[in-house]
Amino acid sequence: MQEENIILFEDAVKHRQSTYSGIKMQFDNVDTIEIPIAPDDWVCDLCNANLPVMADNKEKITQLSLNGNQTLCMDCWKRILKDNTELFNNIKHCTCCLNKKANKYLFKEVENGFKSFMRFENEKQAEDFANMFMELTENITIFQNMEEE
Repeated sequence: MQEENIILFEDAVKHRQSTYSGIKMQFDNVDTIEIPIAPDDWVCDLCNANLPVMADNKEKITQLSLNGNQTLCMDCWKRILKDNTELFNNIKHCTCCLNKKANKYLFKEVENGFKSFMRFENEKQAEDFANMFMELTENITIFQNMEEE
């Protein structure tokens, strides 16, 4: 069985533009029908909640995907992670949509200090994820702005 991962799409619009997203339908005796999905149209694959790609202050909202296939809202992530906190150890960043402005780094407590494990552009999203992590794991997490020089 393949290990499950949380994949971060730091720039969801760029990700959709880099990887074709659409619905393809095939029927007997009819050409394939393709319905494109807009780059900024994201919904939770479990509950169908709208997932914003941009905050009110124009910062990008990172989308969190299970194995790169299912993008979920924070409520659905919380339900999944409550049952499987090991997923916090399997976080990866999609290389096609890295966001240079994602400078809010989350650090989790490890045996000899703290280790960076996520980053976001939007401070509220970083705080929300850090709070969820601490609630579910009872471990400390901090985030820090890591400005580029």
